[in-house]
Amino acid sequence: MLDLVIRGALLVDGSGRPGFRGDLGVSGERIEFLDRAPAPPGRTEFDATGLVVAPGFIDVHAHSDLTLLANPLAHSKVMQGVTTEVLGNCGFGVAPLTGTQESIREIGAYAQPDAAEWLWHQMAEYLRRLEEAKPSLNVAVLAGHIPIRAAVLGFSDRHPNPEQLAQMAALLEEALEQGCFGLSFGLIYPPSCYAPAWELAALAERAAAAGGLCAVHMRDESEALVSAVEEIIGVARDSGAFFEISHLKAAGRKNWGRTAEAIPRIEKAVASGVRLGFDAYPYAAGCTTLSVTVPARFHVGGIQALSDLLRTAEGRAEVGRGVLEERGRSTGEDPLESLGKILVVGVESERNRECQGLTLAEIAQRRGCDSLQVMLDLLLEENGQVTVIHFSMDEEEVRRVLCHPLCVVGSDSLAVAPFGPTGEKMPHPRFYGTFPKILRELVRERGLLSLEEAVAKMTGRPAARLGIERRGLLARGNFADAVAFDPQRIADLATYRDPARYSEGIRLVLVNGKPVVRDGQHTQARPGWLLRRQAQ
Repeated sequence: MLDLVIRGALLVDGSGRPGFRGDLGVSGERIEFLDRAPAPPGRTEFDATGLVVAPGFIDVHAHSDLTLLANPLAHSKVMQGVTTEVLGNCGFGVAPLTGTQESIREIGAYAQPDAAEWLWHQMAEYLRRLEEAKPSLNVAVLAGHIPIRAAVLGFSDRHPNPEQLAQMAALLEEALEQGCFGLSFGLIYPPSCYAPAWELAALAERAAAAGGLCAVHMRDESEALVSAVEEIIGVARDSGAFFEISHLKAAGRKNWGRTAEAIPRIEKAVASGVRLGFDAYPYAAGCTTLSVTVPARFHVGGIQALSDLLRTAEGRAEVGRGVLEERGRSTGEDPLESLGKILVVGVESERNRECQGLTLAEIAQRRGCDSLQVMLDLLLEENGQVTVIHFSMDEEEVRRVLCHPLCVVGSDSLAVAPFGPTGEKMPHPRFYGTFPKILRELVRERGLLSLEEAVAKMTGRPAARLGIERRGLLARGNFADAVAFDPQRIADLATYRDPARYSEGIRLVLVNGKPVVRDGQHTQARPGWLLRRQAQ
C-alpha cells in the first residue's frame, strides 16, 4: 500500500511536456506511482479533481540565509508552493566570517542580518546550522563572493595579487567541497564591485571545475546594462562556467527597453556555445538596501567609512552630490523626485520604525526637509541597514523577460512569516506571491505562457541548471516534492502596502513526501533537507 495517493489530477511534470490526467502515489520520500491508470490504495488519499499537480517550485534566487534559522517553517515560501530554495545569491553569504563581519552584516541589511546569531566562521559550520534547523523546505547554498573577497582584501578597492587570488580560490574550493552548488557575485555591492573581470573568471573557472554554476548580480541594470551583459558573456566564455544572470531587468525610465538590446547578445553567445541563462521575478519594483544608491567610491573601507563621511558637513555634501549625479544619470529623471519614490520597508531601530511603509518623500514632508537629506539621515541613523523598494521597471518589459525561453523564475526574497522576528519588517510582495502571480497573470489572465511552460520555468529547468538531482520533475523514483493547486483560483494577494498576505489556491504542498501545507494551512512539518552538490 502506498503512503499517499493523489487522485484525478492534471499532472504537469515540469519538463514542459503536455500534462495528463492521472494519479500520483508516494511511498516514503519518493514518487512510487505516476500514471493515467488508477493508483493502488493509499494509507492517505487526496482528491485532486480539478487541480493541477506539479513538482514543488524551486526558488532559484533567494536570500533566506538567516531567516531560515529564525523561522525554519518558512511560511511565506511553502504557502506559495516553494519546496526548494537557493541561498547565497547576489554575492551575499554568511561564511566565511573574518574581521569584516560587521560590514558584511550591514551591507546585507536586506537579508535581515539580526534574524539569527552568527555562531559560525567557516562554511561547514554554517551549513551544519542550516541542517540542524530542519526547515520545512529543501535548501541549496551558493558560496558568496562578498565574504570570500572580504576575508582576503577587506573592503578595499584594489585588485588581488596572485597569492591573494589563490587564497580566495582556496576559500571557494572549501565551500564547494562542503556541497555548495556554485558561486554568486554581487557586482553592485562592495567589495564585489571592486573585482576586475579576470578575478571573476578565475574564480568562476574553479566553480565550473567542481560542476557548479555562477549566479551574478551584474554591475549595472540601468544605462550600462548592455555593457554589463557583455562583461558577463566574456567572463562566461573565458571561464567555461554556466552563468545565471540574476533578475535581468532594465531599471530607470530612460532605460526601459534595453533588455531588447541585451537579450539578443545573450542569445548569440548561447548559440556560439557560451553557457548562459537568466532569471526574473514578476514585479516592476526591486528591493534591496538603501546604501546601493550611494556610489561605490564612498563604500571603500566598509560601512564605518561611509558613516564617518556622513558625520561631517563636507563629507555629507560630497556623498549627497555623488548620489544626485549618479541617480540623475542612471534614471534620466529628476534625481530628487526619483529618490522620493523609494519606499522604506525595513529599519533596525525603534525610533525609525514609523518610516516603514513610507516613501522618502513622505518622510521628508514629515521632517521638513528633502528626500536626499532623509536618505542620508537614515543611512547614518541605521548604520546603513535600511531596506527599500525601488519602483523602476516597465511592467510590459518584465513580462517579456519572464516569457523568454532562457528565463527561469526566482523571487529574490526571504522566507519569513507575518509574525515573530521575521515579520517585524515590511516585505516586498514577492516574498509571498511570486509563483502564484506567474500562474495567475502570465498563464490564466494574459495567456502569455502555457501552464506547462510556466511550471517548467519554476521546476525542471532550475533543477537542471543547478544540478539538483531527482527533483524538479514528477517521475518515478524522484523525491516527492509536489504542489497541488487550483488553476482557476490560484492568485497572489500580497500588495506593496499590504505585502504579508498568503496566496490562495494552493491546496497541498509535499516536501520529501510529507505534507507541509494542506488546505491552506501550514502543517508545522519540517521535512526539508540541506541539499549538497556531489563533488565532480
